[in-house]
Amino acid sequence: MNYEKIKSFLLTVLVIMSLVLTWSLWTYQPNLGVIESTEYISDVMIGEKKETASLILPDQILFHKNGHHYGTSDSTTINNMMEYVRSWRFEELSDHTVLVGQDYLDVIHNQDGVEVIFPSELAIETLKSIMNIDDERTNSITFDRIVIPMKQSQQEEIVAYFVSYKNKSIYEAKISNFSYRSFNKDLYQVSIIHPQFNEYQINEKHSIFLPSQPVKVNRITYYSIKYSGHDFKEALFTDQSFVKRDLQTSGEETYSDGSRAMFINSNGDMLEYVNPAAATDRTVGSSHNTIQKSIDFINDHSGWTDSYQFSEWDPITQSSTFRLFINGLPVYNYTGLSRMKLTWDGTNSFNTYIRPLFKLHLSIDSETSVVELPSGNILMEILKNISSIDMDKVEDAKISYELKKDFSSAKVTIEPIWTVKHNGKWHKVIFDENIKERGGTIIELE
Repeated sequence: MNYEKIKSFLLTVLVIMSLVLTWSLWTYQPNLGVIESTEYISDVMIGEKKETASLILPDQILFHKNGHHYGTSDSTTINNMMEYVRSWRFEELSDHTVLVGQDYLDVIHNQDGVEVIFPSELAIETLKSIMNIDDERTNSITFDRIVIPMKQSQQEEIVAYFVSYKNKSIYEAKISNFSYRSFNKDLYQVSIIHPQFNEYQINEKHSIFLPSQPVKVNRITYYSIKYSGHDFKEALFTDQSFVKRDLQTSGEETYSDGSRAMFINSNGDMLEYVNPAAATDRTVGSSHNTIQKSIDFINDHSGWTDSYQFSEWDPITQSSTFRLFINGLPVYNYTGLSRMKLTWDGTNSFNTYIRPLFKLHLSIDSETSVVELPSGNILMEILKNISSIDMDKVEDAKISYELKKDFSSAKVTIEPIWTVKHNGKWHKVIFDENIKERGGTIIELE
């Protein structure tokens, strides 16, 4: 057999082997066995996901300057402030409560400085998730405001105070990476552009600050977009094959998989998702865990549909509330249409998830108008004349919005109002028609 015949023979063998292997690959069927059960994983996205830093924000900033006070809830100013705060490094926290003693209010309000106020008490641990706090010994500290004194020497170590107004505690922290000149120029020196506020001392340990002049705020009307129960059914239930729908004669809808249930009210604008199997153990957990679990739960189905921010943590019910904010102002409603609320049990299982089933879409420019609200001085005079108000139990007061929904159309109106926090609850202040008579009433809000 000569050389050329050998080459031809080998080439033929290789071609045959190639064809056999190709045929084997095409016809191969692996024995994967039988999968006994599969878990349904929802890919439904209702709205969007959000970072913790975009949800944990102050709702007011006070600037104390040369014996005068200026305040704002403007979202641009608040975001600029938080950019600075997140760039700093807080170190060596130490308890100054006893050292401050009777000068408690002076340290917070009566020295030149900036007061960054959060809507509810927070754990330092929560702040560590959005800021640079280098101190492992202080996770048990809670606070609702940060005070930055502004008469500190640029050569000295700059300090800030973490203050719990409720507990009357003050912790001092040293700040590094602090550009005094930049912060002073960009935020503190221009504070006079904001409305001037007056101080109203409730008692020796408690003051509130309110605008000294009447305030003009826009009344805004929006077109809203509605979500269906089906959208949330697919997003919240694990296995769709077990979910049954029941429509009541009243118009209410119920969805249940035999373990959890979801209720849609008759107007189709409110959802309540419940876990009856959750334990009733009310062992008080940390606010940080409750808040973070709530954020993660909503992120799991991309449930942020509007400009919600963290608003309140309740240690008794283990609940976190996220409220709608518009132009930096909180939005309230009598039936809870402007907030999402989650409660948890002592075993890290959720009990209830309550939220609106619509979102604001487009503002209607032709229906926007300006509302003038009375000054803080008039508000305080009216509160003193309302029999149901105990002035010692007035915790705060602020301009807010009230959400009013037109159930015959897709319109939602956001109405400027004065609100007062009295005995732990927020109320709308309703002024008498003749405001000069200094009369009015209050109605509790959700």
